[in-house]
Amino acid sequence: MPAKRMSAERAIQIQQLRTCWEALMFLLPRLQSTMPAVMVQAREKLRRHNLAAGPEFDKVVLFAFYRLAALLTLRQEPITMREVGEVLETPLSSATRLVDALVENGFVERVADPQDRRVVRITLTRAGKALYDTAVEFFNARLADFLSHFDAQEREQLLALFQKTIRVLQELNPQNLSARSQ
Repeated sequence: MPAKRMSAERAIQIQQLRTCWEALMFLLPRLQSTMPAVMVQAREKLRRHNLAAGPEFDKVVLFAFYRLAALLTLRQEPITMREVGEVLETPLSSATRLVDALVENGFVERVADPQDRRVVRITLTRAGKALYDTAVEFFNARLADFLSHFDAQEREQLLALFQKTIRVLQELNPQNLSARSQ
């Protein structure tokens, strides 16, 4: 295939992908409007308590909460702040700020390490566990509904393409690569 034709095809594909991405971003508020009340309340609570942190801080904190809650649920034991930083791929100072917001809003709590007084661990509160369980239920239901529009072969293709997309985006992001290689 001639290079010029390939270039024109690539430009068309880029435009189509950008159009799809923009459509997804346009749908985001509609998808968020279907969130359970407890998730909306948690987001509003984070927004009110962290007004000085910027307009997107509540989303960052909720995403951090979801990742931490998943790990805490899987491990079933408190994790150290060092582990928090590793899970969130962020410096300890940023991890501390995120955990501060979650503690202030009652989703996680700090507990002392029984073996080392200098070590601080975090664990989910009852409210945090309830929020995480609601989020998992909500996302699982939405994903099941979404996947119901595809046949088995399409679902396999979709999953493979999402997995490849994640790998490619990780490779294209040098900051992500350097954090993972340390």
